[in-house]
Amino acid sequence: MLNNLHKQKLQIDNVYLAELQKAHRLTQRIEFLENQSVIGDTITQAKESIWMEINEAITDIWPSIEIIFEQDELVQRAKEVIADVKKEFGLKPGKANTLIRVLNTKTKDELEEYNIEDRTKTILEVRRILTKENLMLQLENKCHNFESSNRRFHKKIFVLHKKDCLDLEQYQRKLYSIATDKSIFSKIKGTITSKAFMEGLIYDLFIKHEINHLFLVKPTFQKYTEVDETFRKLVKYTIPDEERWEELRKLMG
Repeated sequence: MLNNLHKQKLQIDNVYLAELQKAHRLTQRIEFLENQSVIGDTITQAKESIWMEINEAITDIWPSIEIIFEQDELVQRAKEVIADVKKEFGLKPGKANTLIRVLNTKTKDELEEYNIEDRTKTILEVRRILTKENLMLQLENKCHNFESSNRRFHKKIFVLHKKDCLDLEQYQRKLYSIATDKSIFSKIKGTITSKAFMEGLIYDLFIKHEINHLFLVKPTFQKYTEVDETFRKLVKYTIPDEERWEELRKLMG
């Protein structure tokens, strides 16, 4: 698995290097064109081309980004439920096994003293605490795996945030407006130097590269469904309320 990821990273790095080499060749062409007073049109065409590609890239990956957003929302809701369940539990899980052992050692007459007529039914009632605890631990583990798998994406997004991409949805709209409005770059004249253009072009290529490689493997809703299934089971699962628990606890003396 690590070798495959390493190979994928090398492939991505090679693509980025090729883009930079392409930018360098384009800059050399611009240096030639500067002497022929057509730099404005050349820059306009180059910027339009790059930003159109960026817009296409972000449009292509936007469904995957929305999946990540939905995953993050589900994890947040799951964490809130896990916290509530832990409060509901208190010390119950630790004492449930002891209570089950007591129920299995008491005679029928002894149980009747505690108004317990059905030993098996009562044990199953107590076991619901252990089952719910197991569901909670499963959900906790799945949420942790979710967050770990999404960490690379969030690191990439942080890099884009540092590049003034404060909000991906707003950024998408900005990319679209730049890519479709030719007038934005039409006023650029030959006063700009090839060095300044190269710096701007590298910046654009960096943004394009980061967007193109936000995901090594595009996410699906498979993991989401698995987490959501456990989440729903946990929310619906009931255990003895406090009054009933106090009645059962008396068996332990």
